[in-house]
Amino acid sequence: MAPLFYISILVSVIVTLGVLSGIPAAAAATEALLNWCRSVASFCAERGDVIGLAVIWTALITAASGLIYAAFNLIRRVLSAHLALRGMRVSGSKGPLALLDAGDLKAAFTAGLFKPRVYVTRSLVEALTSKELRQVVLHEIHHVRSKDPLKYLAASFFKDAFYYLPLAAFIERMFLDSSEKAADKYVVDKTEDPVSLASVLVKTATLNHGLVLMGAGFDGASSVETRVKRLLGLDEARKRAPLRAVVVSAVLLFFLASGLTFSATVTTADTKSCTTEHCLKHSNHEGGHHHDVDEDCVKHCEKKR
Repeated sequence: MAPLFYISILVSVIVTLGVLSGIPAAAAATEALLNWCRSVASFCAERGDVIGLAVIWTALITAASGLIYAAFNLIRRVLSAHLALRGMRVSGSKGPLALLDAGDLKAAFTAGLFKPRVYVTRSLVEALTSKELRQVVLHEIHHVRSKDPLKYLAASFFKDAFYYLPLAAFIERMFLDSSEKAADKYVVDKTEDPVSLASVLVKTATLNHGLVLMGAGFDGASSVETRVKRLLGLDEARKRAPLRAVVVSAVLLFFLASGLTFSATVTTADTKSCTTEHCLKHSNHEGGHHHDVDEDCVKHCEKKR
């Protein structure tokens, strides 16, 4: 569908230009537009150094802004999770499990980057049967063993660092979905009852929106509808990245990589080359005269090399 869309646009442009070329006024306007494009191309060819400098700075600023934005969001997420946990009272714990008194909040989640734990609120325990609660805990135990909170944080950092790439958000969603799929599969392997797990997912989603700390929540990290369909054997075809997102991301990555590579090349060349400006400075520094510039330049370049 997408390739047909782009082909139709190209054909429309060609047909439109063909029709307009038969109209004198439109032909003149088209000629003026083509001349302007040629002048722009000529300017870019003559001012390659300016264009190159613009590409370098654009690439550097884009890359730096992504890293700064990602770092800021990482700190914000970690602090928010820490403060949210501190605001809840742990009324009991056993191994990696902890029972929270959080009022009417009905949620189960895994938190902790390097030593994750499973947190279940008392309200959720009271709302579920023992069988349902076991399935919820098993799901979260898999998140603990896989250290998913740390992985979720890394995935979020990746998405934020490459915020300018449409494909980054898609990759993060696919990663989160695969993690939830693995946790659901772990529960099914232990209980051999996918229908019951699907029922628990729907039940917890209607009870309360799960609190998601670092992304590893029972009903919050991935689409509940998608997970239920998968458990019931109604999973849709594998999702593929939109063609437009792939093309735009590839083009942006190319320009970013070109700018950064060009920047490194210019820096290396600048430190190893001997320019006339350097020679003049060297000559003045040694107290020479203009007729001695050539000789001093040779000595200067030999020292630089």
